[in-house]
Amino acid sequence: MKSKKIFWGIILIFFGTILLLENFNIIEFYWSQIWRFWPVLLILVGINTITAKSNPKIGVPIVIIFTLLLLGLLTYKGMRTCTKNKNDTVVIFEEEDEESETTTTLDSTEATTYSEDYDTRYKTAKLIINGAAGSFAINDSTTQLLDANVKGAFKKFMLKKTETDTSAIIELNNNKSYGNTFKSNKLSDIDVALNVNPLWDIEANIGAGEINLDLSNFKIDTAILKGGAAAFSVTLGNKYNHTTLTAETGVASVEIKVPELSGCRVYVNSGLSAKEFNGFNNLGKGVYETSNFKKSTNKVYINLKGGLSSFEVTRY
Repeated sequence: MKSKKIFWGIILIFFGTILLLENFNIIEFYWSQIWRFWPVLLILVGINTITAKSNPKIGVPIVIIFTLLLLGLLTYKGMRTCTKNKNDTVVIFEEEDEESETTTTLDSTEATTYSEDYDTRYKTAKLIINGAAGSFAINDSTTQLLDANVKGAFKKFMLKKTETDTSAIIELNNNKSYGNTFKSNKLSDIDVALNVNPLWDIEANIGAGEINLDLSNFKIDTAILKGGAAAFSVTLGNKYNHTTLTAETGVASVEIKVPELSGCRVYVNSGLSAKEFNGFNNLGKGVYETSNFKKSTNKVYINLKGGLSSFEVTRY
């Protein structure tokens, strides 16, 4: 067996096992602890490239040994907790707008709920999430413009709203000037509910963690997802006739679901990733397309850019 196949098999088994054990709450894996070690994967690719054309009896054992050793290092770092000084401060949660600014101090074990009123003049809306590590999810709708529940010992966040006559922009950002002030080992969990009426743009940036978005009930114009060591799960709907989703990852598992009635075209820019696009025709040069793409009224465009990632697009 070629060392290349063994190498990618071990990589996929490793990250798949970690994600599975996390999903069943068997282990707690701190992705923020390992994302800065991503160059280790470049080392593994280099070793695999060097040994690819060597004698399999020599190359294969070398690849297996080095891969297991370096993945073992990542596992050790990921299983270690994010220990901070006992005197670390509690979380500060800021809400800021053009007219006023308020600051609230919260204990890190509490959940903070933020709600923004909906106005019928909002034809479009944009949600921007910037977080160091943790999880971000959209699973529900609301009569408000947005409801957000934030929980965990996270970096201090700043909420900001900007609006015009017909649109609103909601930003939830780490206030980096405060620095790291984790009080416990938990990272931030952000659960968001959106109003179904506006046409939404969504942008999420996380260093490590999970992004789970059920957007099937919303009108989505663009969705931009960026992550270092992350797991992405996105379900798109057919509420809008032209949706563009872009996922840029370092080391990640990306799963995207699109409706069967929507035509879909996928652009992939990644030479070191596993790809699975069932029901798509391979047009070459990293382009995949459903057979109904040209005839469909609703079209979905997916741009995938990744380092060592696993990409899967399915239809439902």
